[in-house]
Amino acid sequence: MEFDEFEYEKKENKNVKKKSERTAIVAFICIVVVAGIYLGKNHIKPIGEKLSASVSVFKKVSKQNENSIEKKDNNKSGKISFETGAKTSFAVVGKNYFYCTKDGIKFLDFNGNQLWNYTYTLNSPLAISEGECFAVAETQGKAVQVYNREGELYSLRTDSAILQMSLNKEGALALILKDSGGYKIQLYNKTGQLLMERMDHDEGVFPLSLDISNDEKILAVSYIDTNEIEVAGKILFFNSNKNDAKNSESGDFFASISKNGTFIPVLKCMDNGNFIAVGDSIIFCLDSSGNELWSVEVNNKIDKVAFGNGTHTIIALGEAIAGRDGVDNGTIVIIDEKGSSKSNISMGRPVTYLSAYKTGIVAGVGREYTSFSYSGNINWNHTATQDVKDIILLSSSNMALYVTNSSCQVMDMKK
Repeated sequence: MEFDEFEYEKKENKNVKKKSERTAIVAFICIVVVAGIYLGKNHIKPIGEKLSASVSVFKKVSKQNENSIEKKDNNKSGKISFETGAKTSFAVVGKNYFYCTKDGIKFLDFNGNQLWNYTYTLNSPLAISEGECFAVAETQGKAVQVYNREGELYSLRTDSAILQMSLNKEGALALILKDSGGYKIQLYNKTGQLLMERMDHDEGVFPLSLDISNDEKILAVSYIDTNEIEVAGKILFFNSNKNDAKNSESGDFFASISKNGTFIPVLKCMDNGNFIAVGDSIIFCLDSSGNELWSVEVNNKIDKVAFGNGTHTIIALGEAIAGRDGVDNGTIVIIDEKGSSKSNISMGRPVTYLSAYKTGIVAGVGREYTSFSYSGNINWNHTATQDVKDIILLSSSNMALYVTNSSCQVMDMKK
């Protein structure tokens, strides 16, 4: 995830700008955050350029669309080619993968054979994946489709524009919506049933991100509050069960935490049920009751973040924060589930790509890519001959679904 849009200076001088001006600026930042960032959860990828509120009816077809932009190369490599610059998104499930474009979604095996296909027409698809589930919607549209390896799980239509989505591994879906009066938070279970809805119409408070517990009982939502002299990042915890929510003291959220002088654009529920929150220069861990378990503060801006192996948080550091003794720009830090830093790896230059999977981590600087184990050992190095969009590690750290601007195929990265 890139944090460049979120950079700001923490000034001790209290002579700040007028509150209305600050609120307007933060509101703009929030729109950028929820509509245009890459969240390094391995499952948030806006893949379009133009915004549209219209989404066509999703339709399943049984065979390849003759007008599709991609084609299978006439060989046994399983390579799929598509138009250069086509907006695509991929997610691996076992020995198969989801392949999403603005025209539809396909489920293919590693030989390039199509298992199923749904068509639609989107201008700016927002595609997310988690575990064996995949969801796609139009950015600022009102329709969402959720899939697993078998095909469609459910579809739904909202009454407000979709700004951001989050999935859990079972297919439960959480949404940040923008309506005329402010923002709306919704949580759906794995069959598409609405579990909870919250209206956020407080002036100067904006939702940034959210994530769902593995059992879909807890929803955590990150907000930025601009009502005080110093902005504050806040996380609220909600019960999906309405009866449980009534029993909380607030009658709404049952726990909260606040961090002054920062904002929290990334939330991730890990395999152990704890939530990792990532700010501009801080990472902290909360249990499902909202208690802070540990925190790690760094002296550099956090440029990118990824989560892997169900337990680890990986961050790529940028420039040192003014007045602090930071490390080299381009340093990768691997943090385990206890908040311990297991490895600090200097890439020598700013990191331009970061992803993490069960079998390892991939970091890129320009066209130079390196895969690391979670102990920091190098698995392989690779120099690309063209621009690379994604390197998705498979069950072996040496094998990857290799995605460029015009093709994708399974490759042995050591060859």
